[in-house]
Formats: sequence, structure tokens, C-alpha cells
Amino acid sequence: MKLDNISEGQIFKNYKALCSELGVKVYSGGNAKKAQLKEFERYFDYYREGNKYIVKEIYDEPKPKIDGRGKSPGSRRNNSVYDNYIQLLIADMLATSNKNELSVSTTSLLEKLNMINKNYKLFRESVEEIVGVVEVEKILVHDFYNTSGSSLKNTLERALNDLDDKRVAYYQKIMKVFDKRTQSHRQATKREEELIKHTYEKETLKWFPEEYQSMKKIRVSKHWKNFNKQVMKRLNEETDIEYYYSAYLITINEKYIAEERDKLRELVLSGYEREGNKGMLNAIVQESLCKAAENRHENAIYSKSKIADVRWDENYPNKFGKLVDWLINDQAEDMREVIKKQKEEVVMDDAVNLDMLPEKVVHSQQFII
Repeated sequence: MKLDNISEGQIFKNYKALCSELGVKVYSGGNAKKAQLKEFERYFDYYREGNKYIVKEIYDEPKPKIDGRGKSPGSRRNNSVYDNYIQLLIADMLATSNKNELSVSTTSLLEKLNMINKNYKLFRESVEEIVGVVEVEKILVHDFYNTSGSSLKNTLERALNDLDDKRVAYYQKIMKVFDKRTQSHRQATKREEELIKHTYEKETLKWFPEEYQSMKKIRVSKHWKNFNKQVMKRLNEETDIEYYYSAYLITINEKYIAEERDKLRELVLSGYEREGNKGMLNAIVQESLCKAAENRHENAIYSKSKIADVRWDENYPNKFGKLVDWLINDQAEDMREVIKKQKEEVVMDDAVNLDMLPEKVVHSQQFII
């Protein structure tokens, strides 16, 4: 790159002219051009006005190259920070419990550990509402939940595996259901689990495009909400189950129950320390997710996925950070009552509008419903 050929304040009429002066290859577009422009930023600062490229500053020393293969928030060294807090807080939960086991959904456990706030579950089920509150694109919200969900789940299970390895506690993944007859949560029977997985889920998958013929793929797609709705509809019509969900069954090693409980009780934290550690863990989660978003933004030029263009946007890290503030930060405003009130107002408005319709139309609407 011939940096001596350019100077501060110099104006180039277009990208091709800039490349010609620098003596570098001209790309027609795509990721190669994006990568090249990103490389330029290591050597000089520039801005654009239409097709023009204007050199603002030439650096004495090039900025370090960002390499996604370095120590990311998911590296082993940084994982240990996560794990220590998570293991300690799970151990505290088990040690202070009157039961020898804890049955809890992934989201509930993350919430108990203060790794997410109350808004996380609320807005995951109402994407339209979070789009209105934070003013970000819907596709970015889906990206947030897909990436944060898998990251937090992997971190949680890594900590649980470490507790298992220490033989302090072990866990298994189970399916839980809400029984309409007893109005209670319980573990699904083997027959119920097989029915849900191999009949309801499998048969519903067939209604969706071929590329989504697996739970892993459809769960992170735009079809997930519709898929889930169809499965639950059939489940409600044909069984006494209102809904189902995945959960962890965390158990203290029964063979050494007394000894291990005593060890766990030594880890019990005072109320002040417990809240302090939860606050620290929440701060680590926020920092980790934001750094991961920055890495995705930097590496978007190498990706060919559909989401790459969204992540390449220069505002992607900031927008992702806003979602972290609303959905992870334990100091965020609890939006549950606000959203509940908004939905009630919408229902009331719909009712008023229905009352204002001619009688013939109202009857028609009721018949359709």
C-alpha cells in the first residue's frame, strides 16, 4: 500500500481512484471490498461524501489488526470467571434448599442467577414490543436472542458440568409440562415426551420449508413462533397439557448427600455477599455479550450468512448494547406492567371499535371468530 501517495485532506472522486493512488487491487464489491476498506482504516482515517473518499488523517503507526481468533469472551481463560460465580451461586441455591434437587427451566435459572432480567422472557415472547421500546430492527432482536440464548445456555451448562465433575451435584435435561387438570407443573412422563417430540413436533415440522426440517434450525428462524403455536394448539386439543418446556433437574449426589451438603453449606453466602456476587455476575454477562457483538461486527466481512449485512452495519454494536441494557442489565426498568397495560388498552380499543360496527358486520365478525 503506497501511503506516501496520499495526504491529509486529499479528495478522491471515487473508490477506484483511491485504490489507484494506493496501488492496491480494485474490488467490484462484496466481502472482499468490505475487508479492504476495513484494512484502510488501520492506516488512515477517512470519510465519504457520496462517491468521494476524503482522507482525514494518516496514522504514524498502523492500528493493530483485529483477529477474531484471539482471547474472546468465550475463551477458556474468561470462561473461568463466569464459571466461578455461577457454580458458587448454584451451590448456594442447593445448600440453602430443603430439597435434594432443583427442577428449573433454563430461563428461570438464568433469572435466579441474575444473568438476565425480568424483561428478557417478556420481550422474547413479544418481539414487536421491544422493537417499539428500543427502536431497533426486528431482525436484530432475533439475532440478539439467538446469540445470547446459545451463549448463556452454553455457559450455564459448562458450570453445571464442572459441578458434576467435582461430584458436588449432577444434572440432567428434562421436559416439564403444565397440567390443565391439576393446574401444576410436573415432569413429563416418558410417553408424553415421546408423543410431543415424535408426533406433534415431527409432524408439524413437515409443514415448513425443507431447510427448516430440524428443531435446531427452526428454533432460530422466523418460523419458530408459528411452529410453536401450531404444536401447542394440537397439544391443547388432544391432551390435558397446556404447554411444555425444557428444564434442568439438578441433584446433589445422593450417595454422599450428608457430606456434600455440609461442604455446600460452607459455601453459603451472607445476604450482602450473595447480592454482591449476583451484581458482579450480571456485569460480566453484559460485558461479555457486548464484546461478542463487537467481534461479530468485525468478522461480518468474512461471513456469507444472511445476517452478515445486519452485523456489518456500523451501528450494530451500539444497537446490540441497547438490547443488553434493556434485557440483561439488572438495573433496567421492569416493563412487565407497562406492556400488560398496553395490551389491555389495545383489547379495550378493539372492543370499542367492534361496538361501533353495524350489527350485521358484528355478527359476521363473531361468526368468523
